[in-house]
Formats: sequence, structure tokens, C-alpha cells
Amino acid sequence: MIADTSDIYGFSVAQRGHADDLTSVAADLRASTVAADAFGTVGAGFLTALNHALLREARLATELAERLVAATHVAGTAAEAYDSAERAAGQSISRTRL
Repeated sequence: MIADTSDIYGFSVAQRGHADDLTSVAADLRASTVAADAFGTVGAGFLTALNHALLREARLATELAERLVAATHVAGTAAEAYDSAERAAGQSISRTRL
């Protein structure tokens, strides 16, 4: 079995970067909420709906970021497993040649 572990490690790092970006987006969305009375009674319903949407999207971005962090761990663990298997196979081959 052949695996390019440097690519797998790179994928892990990229996943973490995406997770960090999404965490930042979620924080920005939460910070974007507006007081429901900012437009008076005419705009209160709109701003309430907007705030709910912003908070929902922030929650979804946070959930996705958490999944990407988990994927980061999985990719790193997979790369380590491939490296370990390669070392073990190399040692086994070396012993059989002696």
C-alpha cells in the first residue's frame, strides 16, 4: 500500500485552517446582530428574523468547524498509521534479508 503521507499531513493542516476560518466567520456573524428596535417598530420583525438567521448560521458554522477539527485529527492519525506501517514493513524486510 502506498500513501503520500506528506499530502495527508498537508490535508490535516488545511482542514485546521478551514476550521479556524469558520470559527472566525461564526464570531463575525454573532457580532453582526442588531438591536431589534434599531429601525423602530416598523423594522422590528425584520431585525428579529435577521438576528435569528445570523445566530443560526453562526451555530452551523461552529458545528462545521468542530467537524473539521475532528477531520484534522483523523487525517493526522491516518498519516501516522501509514508512516508506522511503512516503518514496520521496512524493518520486516530488513530482517528477512539478513
